[in-house]
Amino acid sequence: MTPKQSLERHLLINPYAGNGKGKSFAGLLSSSPVVKGLPVVVPSTLEYSQKIANELNRDRVHLLVAGGDGTFNTILNQVYPPYRFTVSFLPCGSGNDLIRFLGISRNPIDALHASLNGSSEMLLDLWEAKIGWEDGSVTRQKFINTAGIGFDAYVGTLKQQKRFLTGLAVYTVSLLQALIKYDPINFELESNGNETISGEAMFITSGNGASSGGGFKLTPKAQINDGLVDVCIVSYLSRFKVLRIFPKAITGTHIGIKEVKYLQTDRYKIKLSKPSYIHLDGETTGKKVSEVELYLSPHKLKILL
Repeated sequence: MTPKQSLERHLLINPYAGNGKGKSFAGLLSSSPVVKGLPVVVPSTLEYSQKIANELNRDRVHLLVAGGDGTFNTILNQVYPPYRFTVSFLPCGSGNDLIRFLGISRNPIDALHASLNGSSEMLLDLWEAKIGWEDGSVTRQKFINTAGIGFDAYVGTLKQQKRFLTGLAVYTVSLLQALIKYDPINFELESNGNETISGEAMFITSGNGASSGGGFKLTPKAQINDGLVDVCIVSYLSRFKVLRIFPKAITGTHIGIKEVKYLQTDRYKIKLSKPSYIHLDGETTGKKVSEVELYLSPHKLKILL
């Protein structure tokens, strides 16, 4: 029996994703024959989204989620594991980095059609972060694609304030704005209990996937199911050098320069001498962290392509 024949399908659309892309996608579906007979839910609140997602966390359920990396991250953290449903991702976000990495069409209608006819299943690694916040509180959160501390998280904080740009454009504008007033982070990173790296950095990005920030390949060697997270540490750079290296980060060739350290691990712990910003799958809170421990989750997510 193929997945197409045996799965109970549901489409969950985040209407707020991508500065309105999710809402536009929901409108397009009203006249599309692709969704005939497909239950469609457009939750108006996070609480309702959480309720629906947990109710659908059952074997033989195919949950199609329309949104961006932040939407996928929200579902991941809303649902109580283990994850029993099979998921497909539909691009309605501003960056769509996970979509890009998985080779899914960036046209949501085409991606929906492909998902409904998909037959290839894959298990994705998930990562958990134990976060020590500046105020002394501690939380645990999961991510599926990327996490970042420092400059890229600050850029993400600025990016979320811009409602009329998407993709690489919004990241580029936010990056230029961040360059004006960003300070470096002083860190100590202990990898898997045996390797320690310390110093001054512009940012530290961890990638389960290769792409972040709307198309930057900051962790170009990453594989989403190899049990390892790729860590890119970029030393503090002058504004001029940031702009010179900027194109290399789009192609992933930045890892060849001397100011970049690159490692792969299944666990690390970072301590900061001065709190800084963090993002998980591009989602920021505006709060700063003092310490982060990141490790491979025992849970996996099954996706259908």
